[in-house]
Amino acid sequence: MTIMVLLLLLLLLLLLLLIIIIIIIIIIIIIIIMTIMVIIIVLIMTIIVIIIGID
Repeated sequence: MTIMVLLLLLLLLLLLLLIIIIIIIIIIIIIIIMTIMVIIIVLIMTIIVIIIGID
């Protein structure tokens, strides 16, 4: 019985670790996407400013 309980606890710990890792990966992906969007917006703004400046 004790071995089964230990195995169950190990499985639960592994599941928790997996969930935490997945959450961290999702957060990192969101941060990367946000930074890319900010960079794109800044580039578009500078291009618009340059075009307006040329006119």
